Amino acid sequence: MDCRKIMLDQLATDFNVIPERLSAGKNLFSVKEYDSRKRAYENGEAMLQVLCINGIAVFNAMNEDVLEALRKTYSDYDAAWFFDIGNFRRLDALLRPFGQMIASCHQYFIPGERTFSVPQPDCDTVWYRDNELSQFRGDGRFGEALGFNAQWPDRLAVAARLKGELLGMAAASSDSETMWQIGVDVVPNCRSRGIGTALTFLLKNRLLKDGILPFYGTAASHIISQNVAVAAGFVPAWTELYTKSV
Repeated sequence: MDCRKIMLDQLATDFNVIPERLSAGKNLFSVKEYDSRKRAYENGEAMLQVLCINGIAVFNAMNEDVLEALRKTYSDYDAAWFFDIGNFRRLDALLRPFGQMIASCHQYFIPGERTFSVPQPDCDTVWYRDNELSQFRGDGRFGEALGFNAQWPDRLAVAARLKGELLGMAAASSDSETMWQIGVDVVPNCRSRGIGTALTFLLKNRLLKDGILPFYGTAASHIISQNVAVAAGFVPAWTELYTKSV
């Protein structure tokens, strides 16, 4: 599977640009348009989304006036520093006259090319698919793994089980046809034992075998979560920001 090509094709669809331009070395500015192939997210209705990848920034906005203001400020801006706090202040100031502010920013990972194994915990693993996951609705232990959102439904999960008790779970939601996002939870008294990494690794490999590109997203400050991704065989791939009304 060409993970990078699948990623670039999906992000190009999400941000309404041509895939080749994501590697062309120049910041891009595009108008938001409806496309059923886009990844489904709560930020889908955001007035502005920004993608940083391959050393460039892609600004995707509903408002042409916003895009023009962004072009004046960011046409030649070095995207490597876009998530710098000073730039966040600059972007917020630019957006305020349009009634917008920064809402959230995340870092995303896709599987790397290196082949390796991850030690498995000394417990059983159990798999759940589609409707089998409904038994965990409202279960606070797995709020990061399972979203129960009809727009990006939970499709597949693997859990660690010892003596009938679940210690942790990694689950994947179908955010688009080609890319499913992995989330993971480990119960507090079982953390730091490699369970989250092992479950994420197993789920990643199952999705790849099924012809689906798994990806992993987390907050830029969540180092523990980022370390789980890296230890499970993921590599940093892109960052993304979206706005909300003031």
